[in-house]
Amino acid sequence: MLTWNPGLLLYFIFFFNNIKKSDSHFVKAGLCPLPAEKPSDQGISRCNWDEDCASAMKCCPTILGRQCMLPDPSRLICPDKSIADRTCLTSLDCPANRQCHQFVCCPGVPNGVKPGKCPALIVPEGWKIVHDNKCQADSDCPGTRKCCPTLLGKRCLVPV
Repeated sequence: MLTWNPGLLLYFIFFFNNIKKSDSHFVKAGLCPLPAEKPSDQGISRCNWDEDCASAMKCCPTILGRQCMLPDPSRLICPDKSIADRTCLTSLDCPANRQCHQFVCCPGVPNGVKPGKCPALIVPEGWKIVHDNKCQADSDCPGTRKCCPTLLGKRCLVPV
């Protein structure tokens, strides 16, 4: 007959309940409503991640702690007035033919290039250009800004 050591049993229960889950969590489309005041660190949170909330609701910071709320519809609209697909950090987070615009996936700019030209890049003699890019394409930049080369890498700049 097999008997379990209570200490060993507690160890396995603790171990399996504390296995580190993936740091990536599903993020639903849209952006949380902006809180009226600074969100509370001391509030009682009813969720931790969007995936903890039903249907289209998101886990949003409030003055009472994190709560499941519907996204703010005014923060879901793309420049072409269509509804955003999902949230993003760069266009790489969006499906094909969609671009990241102010943290939501929207229909892409035709051929991905915004109007205007980047300011001229003048490289001082002996200067090495740093490749710390903050954007990859115009679609990564808010509004009318373009992704332009600078001495520090690509940045979102106002076109000339």
